[in-house]
Amino acid sequence: MNLFMNEVSLLPGSVSLIREPTSVLVHVLAVTKSSLEYIYECELAICELYSLDIYSQCHVSSTRKVS
Repeated sequence: MNLFMNEVSLLPGSVSLIREPTSVLVHVLAVTKSSLEYIYECELAICELYSLDIYSQCHVSSTRKVS
């Protein structure tokens, strides 16, 4: 989770704000399709690095726009 938070914080205009046991709240300056895709790609890269199944244990990516 820490590696994911650090990786997302390197993306332009984004910062990881809140870490919960199974999720991270990410603040972005402009929510666009590409910004969501970059965050999702970071999530996939971390899962691939650690051989984690992104869909295991009832976990589905929570990369979404929050109003």
